[in-house]
Amino acid sequence: MTKIIIADSKGWFVKSLSRQEAVINGWSILTTREELDYKYLKSINPSYIFFAHWSWIVPEEIYNSFNCIVFHTAPLPYGRGGSPIQNLILKGFKSSPVCAIKMIKKVDAGPIYCSETISLEGNIVEIFGRIAEAIKNMIEKIVKTTPSITPKEQVGKSIIFKRLSKEVNDLRNTSNKMQIYDLIRMTDGLDYPRAYLNLQGTLAEFSNARKEGEYITAEVKFKDKERLIQSKAIKIENLNFEAVQQSDEHHNELYNLLKKRIHNISNVTTPTFEEHRKFVSSHPYLYWYIVRDKDGEAIGDVYIMETNCVGVNLVSPNPLNIKAVIEYIKNRHNPLPPIKSVRTAKFHINVSHNHREKIQSLEACDCSKIQVTYLIN
Repeated sequence: MTKIIIADSKGWFVKSLSRQEAVINGWSILTTREELDYKYLKSINPSYIFFAHWSWIVPEEIYNSFNCIVFHTAPLPYGRGGSPIQNLILKGFKSSPVCAIKMIKKVDAGPIYCSETISLEGNIVEIFGRIAEAIKNMIEKIVKTTPSITPKEQVGKSIIFKRLSKEVNDLRNTSNKMQIYDLIRMTDGLDYPRAYLNLQGTLAEFSNARKEGEYITAEVKFKDKERLIQSKAIKIENLNFEAVQQSDEHHNELYNLLKKRIHNISNVTTPTFEEHRKFVSSHPYLYWYIVRDKDGEAIGDVYIMETNCVGVNLVSPNPLNIKAVIEYIKNRHNPLPPIKSVRTAKFHINVSHNHREKIQSLEACDCSKIQVTYLIN
């Protein structure tokens, strides 16, 4: 039997599957970086690993050892890179091929097995629904026609898209009503930050955009306590939270913080700086901030994973600092929807069993203990 693995870190493709589909097809589902383990893959020797959506760089030993196929929505080689759907919509595209690409070291540059064109009309949830159906069709085609189907090299000039920042969603950047319509619909769903306007400190977030005759209508929610979304550094108590950037300064600061860390869960040994730099450059988390004190000194970092796990690494995890971090996360972000056996409905923090100061601080902040984890030696 052909062994198929589906890798989907965002969950939208897996959500499109019925239980029967996954069982009948014999598909195994991976949703976290830890599950994409070389030794595990070697033990089951899959015929294909299909990456519907993956937020992390895949180790070279994996795509060199297995048939790894990644899906990308763009008329390749035009549109390699980040935020392809939103970039295409902003450039006026009404449709786009979803391409099944052989995974190679260069992102989105591998030869193409096949493609299927989908409409880019509607909101982002509807668009991803079409992409999911196209991916299912292409998986079936590739598996059924193996080994006769062979990927063909991309032809034409390569155009690289940059991942769009939240600032792009500011409706003040628009010049006409159709741009407003596109900005709202292309971020209306999943975990995308919504199109917004800042009104003297009150944040207005827009959704459900519709064309009604000569008008564009939409729903709007107002948040009085939201911090200005354009700000990269937000102050809470005496702490600043600065979004991690791909700069030498941030790479060095994060590495110095890592070397100061005494209590670790995943890092048994400190990685080299080059290993650390590659990890940071892989955009491993949904959100990642350097925490600074009132003098601008880096005193830790905090990140949010797609499992709703919040990593809190502070040089001094006293109750005031922990409370400031929790308030910042709760005021700034919402947990992703729960997925049974995969993701909890609330944010949670893992702590090393012997990190008494952090444990006591979390208990002082009325956090609930939900689990004790043991390693199998």
